[in-house]
Amino acid sequence: MFPTVTPEKTTTYIVKALKIAGAEPCRDTVQKIDSIRITVRQPPKVELGSTRYVCLGDSITIGANASDGAPPYRYQWNPHPLISSRNQLLQTVKVDRSTLFILTVTDREGCIARDTLNVVILSPPK
Repeated sequence: MFPTVTPEKTTTYIVKALKIAGAEPCRDTVQKIDSIRITVRQPPKVELGSTRYVCLGDSITIGANASDGAPPYRYQWNPHPLISSRNQLLQTVKVDRSTLFILTVTDREGCIARDTLNVVILSPPK
């Protein structure tokens, strides 16, 4: 039997095993006790903000606020062909069409947070 637990906060579990050798519970009983501490880590948070608007041909700087979790953070931007350095928090991009950017933040413990940012190209006046 392998119990499964999903604690919401750091918790210590105590396991007690009994082996009863005789017919009476108090005679020839072997008892083992052990414990395990499950540390629950808070995931990082990332916020890219709301939709950004840019004129065709202009560059825009996009970035996020990363917090919580366990720094340092690693950053991964997509779509990566538009990103000059995928592991930087701030990016200056030039888009030729409306684009949805996805930022994945991974902290030191491997916990992940994601956010998206829509960059919309404004049509020039006619």
